[in-house]
Amino acid sequence: MERERLRQSRSLLVLAFGNPLRGDDGAAHYAAQLLEGNSAFPGTVLCVHQLTPDLAATLNAYDRVIFLDARLPDVNNEVNVMRLEAETATPPGLGHTLSPAQLLAIARALDGQVPEAWLITIPAEEFAFGFSLSPTALRGAQEAARVVTAMALDQVSSI
Repeated sequence: MERERLRQSRSLLVLAFGNPLRGDDGAAHYAAQLLEGNSAFPGTVLCVHQLTPDLAATLNAYDRVIFLDARLPDVNNEVNVMRLEAETATPPGLGHTLSPAQLLAIARALDGQVPEAWLITIPAEEFAFGFSLSPTALRGAQEAARVVTAMALDQVSSI
């Protein structure tokens, strides 16, 4: 049973990024904490401040990756879910920060393949220095954790 759980947890990586010292920019980190506290969640969670090239090899150790990030709210203030593809252009140089698609392009350049990838964005309003989340970001982070859990459990049930 434990070996099966380990195999399942290696099949999904949730990569939350943002700066938790800048208010709502840390909403993805809060969603990640909710996932880590959920014993039914069958995945691995990693929190970083920004996406950097060294994460590309980590991505390729998984079958599926879900990126979590905060974003400025739109008209509906809802969590957005978008399927990602690696950028078709040449992978970017070794810059300071990358988009999820750029990181996937680097991962593809390393191994010739990339995991299935999704980007879930959380509406956010306050980016001043501080640890607290606005009500919008708090609700969004909770919803993002629910969406990720549903996606993960759907994946596990199809194994």
